[in-house]
Amino acid sequence: SAPVYYISPTQINVQAPDGISGSVPVVVTKNGASSTAVNANAVANAPGLFTYSLGGKVFPSALYNGTVTLVGDPALYGAAAKAKAGDIIQHYSTGLGSSPAGNIIGSTIVFNGTATATVGTASATVQFAGLVGVGLFQVNIIVPSGLADGEYQLLIKANGVSSQTGVIIPITH
Repeated sequence: SAPVYYISPTQINVQAPDGISGSVPVVVTKNGASSTAVNANAVANAPGLFTYSLGGKVFPSALYNGTVTLVGDPALYGAAAKAKAGDIIQHYSTGLGSSPAGNIIGSTIVFNGTATATVGTASATVQFAGLVGVGLFQVNIIVPSGLADGEYQLLIKANGVSSQTGVIIPITH
């Protein structure tokens, strides 16, 4: 059994139970009727940044520290702002590591693994990485200096495993 946290007509969010690994069958049962089994790979780390898309570009679902301002291109969304060297950005992701199964997260749990980040080819300081909700991790990075104006790929790694490619941060001065 797996705790269910969200259901819609096209999506079900569950938390994988403890103690599973490798290829595991996933079956959804509703009112006694079960779906066909689909195999999924259970791994210790599989970081995935939450994102949003605008203008054919994929941005991280991220805020500037202490604000409600989105990281993004203000030409595409007026409430967004491009990043500058030294900005602290709060990124949200899943899969950095395990989360206590079936529990509500009452306070932040610091990630006890190794979290790193890059913006383009520049290393970004990870100021904080921790579990802030069931399966929801927050990773705060400091935007590195030395980057010219432009768009740079963001990668977060947890214990050496990288997040998805194609997520960009626009940089300005």
